[in-house]
Amino acid sequence: MTDLWYEAAGDGLAVVLPARNRDEHADLARTLSADHRVVRYLPRDMPASGFDASELDEYPLDLVVTDLHRVADAAGLGDFVLAGYSGTAAYAAFLAPVSDRAVGLVAGGFPVLGPHDYWLEVLESSGSPAAHTSVLLYRAWAERDDRPGLAALTGPKIVYYGTGDGEPGCAMHAAMPGATIACRLAAQTADLSDLGFEVIPLAGLDHRGVEAAVDVVAPTITASIKEKFGHFDDQSDRTSP
Repeated sequence: MTDLWYEAAGDGLAVVLPARNRDEHADLARTLSADHRVVRYLPRDMPASGFDASELDEYPLDLVVTDLHRVADAAGLGDFVLAGYSGTAAYAAFLAPVSDRAVGLVAGGFPVLGPHDYWLEVLESSGSPAAHTSVLLYRAWAERDDRPGLAALTGPKIVYYGTGDGEPGCAMHAAMPGATIACRLAAQTADLSDLGFEVIPLAGLDHRGVEAAVDVVAPTITASIKEKFGHFDDQSDRTSP
């Protein structure tokens, strides 16, 4: 059985943060752990894990979900909220509707309702072997309708983004000119609200700015959880002792 790297800290509502390397989201996890049980882990299908996906022709969803639950068990979690930012927000949003232990989703800097064809095209055109599992993920995602699954999540559901994300002057605009994340999320706000999400625009911040603004993002997430989903903090069977 493959060993999976993870770290856990804090008590309270369980929040699981996938990471693409062992440093990603470390500051956010540390800050959130003041109020929550936060588990950060490296999924096996991330390039940094060394997983060889070259022979796969479809995304190994069952394996990845099993790994997620193994990490949750090792960290003493029951149910949990999946969370991420940018690429890991996409990963969390992809898994949340199909894990029977995920009760919520906190996604930053990514339009979780799609369409996902732009990102699939970028990954396919890169020609990078390291992008192979991501290509398979987006192909599988394109065949799903996640709205019923997202609506069924009963816990915290939050989407946040910088109002300058993907706009001119943002590094994301230069690197990925079609991403237009702020524009996409602004257009999705009504649909996300109908699915039970709180959508939080962070004025004046671009993609990297939101990622760096842990002192703004973490309290904003925590305040939203406490205000709208505080009953989850009182359910001790959902988190580790």
